[in-house]
Amino acid sequence: MSIEHLNTLLTDPASNLWMATWGYGLARLSPQGTLSVFSLAAGLPDTVLTALTLDGAGGLYIGTQEGAISHYHAGVFTCLPAPNYAPSRPVTALAVGRDGALWHGSDGGGLGCHQTNGTHLSWTEKEGLPSSRIRALHLDGRGRLWIGTDKPGLGCLSHGVLRYFAAEQGLPELNINQILEDREGNLWLGSNGGICRIPQTELAKLIEGRLGAVNAVVFDRDDGMANLECVAGYCPSACRTGDGRLWFPAAKGLVMVDPAATHFNPVIPPVIIERLLVDGQPLFEAPVYEPAKPAPATPVPREIRASKQSVEFQFTALSLTTAEKVRFRYQLTGIDRQWIEATGLRKARYPKLPAGDYQFQVTACNNDGIWNPQPAMIAFTVLPPWWQTWWFMGLAAGGGVAAVTGGARYWMFRRLRRKLRLLEQQHFLEKERSRIARDMHDAIGARLTQINFLCALVKRDLQQPEAASQDVDRMSTAARGAIKGLEEIVWTVNPKNDSLDDLATYLSRYALEYFQDAGIECFLDIPTELPPMNLPAEARHSLFLAFKEALNNVVKHAAANSTRIGIVIEPRRFAISVMDNGRGFSPPAGAPPKGNGLLNMKERLQAIGGHCRIEHPPAGGTRVILEMPRL
Repeated sequence: MSIEHLNTLLTDPASNLWMATWGYGLARLSPQGTLSVFSLAAGLPDTVLTALTLDGAGGLYIGTQEGAISHYHAGVFTCLPAPNYAPSRPVTALAVGRDGALWHGSDGGGLGCHQTNGTHLSWTEKEGLPSSRIRALHLDGRGRLWIGTDKPGLGCLSHGVLRYFAAEQGLPELNINQILEDREGNLWLGSNGGICRIPQTELAKLIEGRLGAVNAVVFDRDDGMANLECVAGYCPSACRTGDGRLWFPAAKGLVMVDPAATHFNPVIPPVIIERLLVDGQPLFEAPVYEPAKPAPATPVPREIRASKQSVEFQFTALSLTTAEKVRFRYQLTGIDRQWIEATGLRKARYPKLPAGDYQFQVTACNNDGIWNPQPAMIAFTVLPPWWQTWWFMGLAAGGGVAAVTGGARYWMFRRLRRKLRLLEQQHFLEKERSRIARDMHDAIGARLTQINFLCALVKRDLQQPEAASQDVDRMSTAARGAIKGLEEIVWTVNPKNDSLDDLATYLSRYALEYFQDAGIECFLDIPTELPPMNLPAEARHSLFLAFKEALNNVVKHAAANSTRIGIVIEPRRFAISVMDNGRGFSPPAGAPPKGNGLLNMKERLQAIGGHCRIEHPPAGGTRVILEMPRL
């Protein structure tokens, strides 16, 4: 068997070395040097193995590339029920709890648990995991399960509660691929950016809510690592040997950490605010640092004019041990609700600040995460603009009294105008209701009366089929007229039709149907695109009735066989024309028009701000023009 095909290694209490391979199954090397290989014939579900863990009772759990989990004990392999995630999700990590429950993570299926009573639980991103791609699992000495994923942060499942800790809780922005625990209970995390150490005591306080952030320490090239990326994919990959040393496989080589030999830096770094810059110009510069002369407890306030646009603080800390790992937190009272972690830069900038008193604080920690409990502080005042000064306030108060008086009068006038508008709206609604009632009576009531009368005639003429048939035909005509009248009323009332385009569509359809029933050809001269124009119901209603009267005159009086409907759009008006080729109409000069049709058309247009013209082209016929201003 080639060493290239080994995925992960594990030793059991009997000093057997178990090897999970890629394509060769499971191998066991005894202390005497005997090599045993278990493959499909032995009961394994797959020969590509990705994860191993001991069951605590002399057995072994094996995870496969295809998502299966097998249990080995006393030479017998048993497959566990399939987890609740999709098939073909590689098992990436396994861990066994004190109660015998088996925890398993997969590459895309999240976290699962086979409990001893046969039930199965699962956690994914819906339940609070930062990612469903699990990279590492570790059960610590207190029974808490720590979870590493392909996203920055660390998960913890304790007493059934899943928590997630990230940069806000002091953890570095690194993906966690390996998790180990040293003899002191500290967690060591192998990541894509080095190895991180977190005190277990601080993690416990963080879980219990007694600590806001932990002091995480990252070991990188400055600490001797040749390559920062600790490999991920198969577990266990990192291990702790019997002498307490920790071993982490990296992308290039193997990293060994001896926690007992790790040096601890107890020196608290003193913090200094070097400069306070206002619009790039220094307002304050710290003197040369003298350890024997600490900064005063109450810094002298400084004033900043309101017209200034930006305030910048530059700070530093003194550390003779890996100074580049010194971290800072700062807070500006009145602006920042909590401490802000400074990322890389040793300065903090704030845009234009409102008037008020402020105090800027900054603190730092050394390379081992020891924070200075006494932050450096500087106080300053942003002066108010002239319109917020006392003298302007006095002038504003006097002007305010005058404004209130004028405002009260204005409010009263507005209230009266609002009442007038309400009265106008009520009058309009009453007028509209009266118009609808009148139209219903004229268009529907008369037709229903006619239908009722014809029903009586049909009943009378039942013994005379020919007469009854004529009565039924007349009744059908009356019913169609009633339906058409109702459609006209509904179209007029519907606010969705309050546009010139809807009016043109309706008038065109009405004219075509009307002249088709009369046997008269009808041509349309309607622009393909009409400008957006609002036409309220009253205007549409009057235009339609005048248009309808014009069509009625063509059928009854013109003796025409052809007519043309057109719409002309001009900058300040639009016109609807009805032109026929009939015998024309020319009443004597000064003579009043006969009948009410022409008079009604003119009155309807005048009521909505338009007018009606009747022309007699030289070629003959009559042209009725309904003009309206563009609203």
